[in-house]
Amino acid sequence: MDYFLFIFSAVGITSVLTISSLFSKPRLFIESKSIFLGELINCPMCTGFWVGFIVSLIAGNINPVYGGAMASFFSWMMISLVELTQLKAQVLSHELDVLIAEENGESE
Repeated sequence: MDYFLFIFSAVGITSVLTISSLFSKPRLFIESKSIFLGELINCPMCTGFWVGFIVSLIAGNINPVYGGAMASFFSWMMISLVELTQLKAQVLSHELDVLIAEENGESE
């Protein structure tokens, strides 16, 4: 149960930091100040490692390197699934728009 809670919290923090609209302005600010930190804050694997490292230090019951590696992998996996789902929804929406336009006799 400790590992599940750890992974759940690390992935949640990582997703808020890397892809949420809540942190879009801080991400843009960081990107404007440092190329390295800008790439780090937009990379779920990179940010996930450091979030996992810090959370495991706070929790105290998971090796920080192991925790960082677990958080990095699961953050990458979950955020990739979210982005893939969003992309698929956009493609389906576009295909639906094309079908509706064809039914109405319009063309692109």
